[in-house]
Amino acid sequence: MNVFIPYNHFEFENNCDFIFQTIQELTKRKITVHLLLRYYPEFLFFRSNSFIKEKIYKQFTSSQNIFLKIFFPKTIFFQNLLYILPRRFQKYSDLESLKSIKQYILKIGSGIIWSFDQQNYDIFNLDFSKYFLKIYDCVDFYTSIDKSDARLIKNHELIQAKNSDLMFVNSNVLFKYWHTYIKIPHVKLAPQGCDISSLEKGNLLELKRIKALQLKHPVIGFIGNLDYRINFFILFKLIKMNPKYTFVLSQPILHYPHEDKIFKKEEGIKKLRTLKNIHWVSKRKRSEIAEWIKCFDIGLIPYNTKSSFVKRSYPMKLFEYFYFGLPVLSTPIIELMNFKKYLTIESSAKKWDMQLHNLLANPVEGKIKLMQRKLALKNCWSNKISYILKSTQEHRNSLYFYN
Repeated sequence: MNVFIPYNHFEFENNCDFIFQTIQELTKRKITVHLLLRYYPEFLFFRSNSFIKEKIYKQFTSSQNIFLKIFFPKTIFFQNLLYILPRRFQKYSDLESLKSIKQYILKIGSGIIWSFDQQNYDIFNLDFSKYFLKIYDCVDFYTSIDKSDARLIKNHELIQAKNSDLMFVNSNVLFKYWHTYIKIPHVKLAPQGCDISSLEKGNLLELKRIKALQLKHPVIGFIGNLDYRINFFILFKLIKMNPKYTFVLSQPILHYPHEDKIFKKEEGIKKLRTLKNIHWVSKRKRSEIAEWIKCFDIGLIPYNTKSSFVKRSYPMKLFEYFYFGLPVLSTPIIELMNFKKYLTIESSAKKWDMQLHNLLANPVEGKIKLMQRKLALKNCWSNKISYILKSTQEHRNSLYFYN
């Protein structure tokens, strides 16, 4: 089987790891993945094709992985360059790029075109033979603070959803939106995707480093990107009200200039840095993050739900906490309301402080920990990919598709 994954992002390092995890799971099953690069800034520095391919292999898997193929159209240099040139020069290059991608896909003969990004709506507009299936793997509620950008995103996403053979979402919120409100009949609810293998593996060297720090308990933490999605007001208030507790936060800070300004992110981070009971952790591998979560007494999900994007999100962090049986304190994210038996949800700094003390005084029961672990395992990446592959095969069979 062949799977074609279009890739649009400028920086692999800053992207969510759902594409990485999907590639890992597919290639483990000896399914050939064709990564279709649409934009990649290294081309602007006149790097050789072999240099770029080797760099990408290292980021996704290894150069020895015969099941990962990398393709980029001849016009990719101009595709990147056009981001700094007037838009009127872009149309020709886009058309040539699409033509090149279509020729490459049709040359392979059959497979699944697997998109995560509404920017691939133009590929989904193309006609392919009956031996190809187009699936949209929607992992988030995509929108923008800018109203015109938000409309454009939703228009492109709607085109992609309608032109897909199957659409998969990972939350009840997204399923309700696409199936009930937008009325896409072929949408299916898949597991969320949690990197259980890295959590199980852990990292002994990182464990030694943490023990050497001799952090004073209780330790309350959030290991995740600090960006405009964070509720800095609640986080600052909570930490300030509990100076004897140790709080662990991540150093990685993502920048979204427009959103940062509206949600006053820089101001929020500056205030946090004045507090002495925060231990800041630099960027870590997922196996190293597992050791930090193990040392927490409580895991935080401090998101700012004033944003519609955040309110309808589904943090992967939830199942990382659940895997280790942690008490979890979260702001009111709609999807997390389905897990109220297993975590605490509050919307104000005062209530967060009250529940923090309550959780420390009343540890999670064994039965709850067992259920948390089962939920994490149920939502592992292996189960998600298995569900999608099974659904695509059933769809093929229903339409008398044969490889």
